Amino acid sequence: MELKDLQETAALAHFDMSEQELRTVFPVFEQMLSFFDTMQDADQDEAIAPYLPAASGGDVTACARTVGSEYFRPDEVPQSGDDLAETMLTNAGERDGRFVVIPNVL
Repeated sequence: MELKDLQETAALAHFDMSEQELRTVFPVFEQMLSFFDTMQDADQDEAIAPYLPAASGGDVTACARTVGSEYFRPDEVPQSGDDLAETMLTNAGERDGRFVVIPNVL
């Protein structure tokens, strides 16, 4: 990818970025594209195909795992479902009441 391609992509996304800003973010953008390539390669890897949701008819629970108390620090192990929910909310960062605030990334 070239800087010109990033300029065109930014323009299509209505991002008003200077050439200096584009030069600054270009390495990160290339790294992100590399991550996407890696994920695509993983999706096509025959060794892990049986574990992907598509192999189970789209059932994502087929590749889910149960997380037990061994994944919590001993001093933070929730004792009940309500404690687990509160522990997760406490560790989630910014909150609005009992809701987790997800920042806008664009």
